[in-house]
Amino acid sequence: MSVESLAAISSIVTSIVVVVSAFAAVRQLRHLRASNEVVALQNIINRYERQEIIESTYFIRAELADKLRDPAFLEGLGSPISGEARAMMPALNYWESVGSLVLSGAISAESIMQHPGARTGPGAGATARLSRRDRL
Repeated sequence: MSVESLAAISSIVTSIVVVVSAFAAVRQLRHLRASNEVVALQNIINRYERQEIIESTYFIRAELADKLRDPAFLEGLGSPISGEARAMMPALNYWESVGSLVLSGAISAESIMQHPGARTGPGAGATARLSRRDRL
């Protein structure tokens, strides 16, 4: 076997090794991303279980629809938010931070939609009315 043939064979083998290494690196990056997403989701779930978030979510789901008919409550929605309207803030801040993580790509939207708090429950209509009011 000539030197030229040996050099050609070694170049082909080297190219194959580079391609296999690149494939392995891509797989490792996918696993790393999935691992980071699991950690982020665990942190989100832990925050969701805090008492202030639970109470704020309950307020939104159970009481907000009635409160939106109260002019005093609506006044509290000004800037800065005051009075009973502040009861919504922990849940709203929580979901804003979750949305930021999804928007930045740190967590997939599909993963968040499996979160128990993402399911529509009582109060969804009230928050939609509140959103429409703020856009006017």
